[in-house]
Amino acid sequence: MKNNSLLLLLFLTVNLVLTQNQGFSQNTKVFIKTGFSPLHRSGQSDFISKKMPFQVGFQAVKGHLGFDLTYETGGQYRKENFSFNHSLYSLGVNYLLKSYFEDQVLNPYVGVSLNFINTKFTTEGYPGITSYTHKIEKDKGLGGSAFAGVYYPFKSILLGLNTQFSKNPPARFLAGGFSKKTLITDFFKLNITASIPFKLRTKTSRRAQNACPEYL
Repeated sequence: MKNNSLLLLLFLTVNLVLTQNQGFSQNTKVFIKTGFSPLHRSGQSDFISKKMPFQVGFQAVKGHLGFDLTYETGGQYRKENFSFNHSLYSLGVNYLLKSYFEDQVLNPYVGVSLNFINTKFTTEGYPGITSYTHKIEKDKGLGGSAFAGVYYPFKSILLGLNTQFSKNPPARFLAGGFSKKTLITDFFKLNITASIPFKLRTKTSRRAQNACPEYL
């Protein structure tokens, strides 16, 4: 619930900035974005990928530049009686090859993002140490991601495909023992996204809406 509230607060802040800056918002396309990752691998290679990651967020594109505010669930990774999963907020900037979108024409891009990552480690049962039966530990930190992909405009929907490599600080957990162990939180993902246009109401558009109609 706190995660959703924070995402909504960030969106409202970004929306307020855009609507107050007519020079920026006039030629800016804003989207509500969602996506999933059919292929994902953890840097902790002895853990096997399980649940599929999903993402939701907001996207603004002006000319060659794109800006993203995203909340991601990083999937789940398992090994024997242990599992861990990520959730993260990211703020990203992309550079698009073309400064415009043309229906059914690919538009390649590259990008980077700053991540705030939360990692949850679960010990589901550890023989001989009953106090660690289904114990949940958490750690967090700041990291970053690099992207390379393409957008494919289809009618009013902006489809996307990208690869993402994320470099994050290692997390530390007891994991059923008596001293903390290091967990690699880097990951690689293949993301498929779909973005739906979100209409901004600017001062200019409100004045135009309230103006008297003109007839030819």
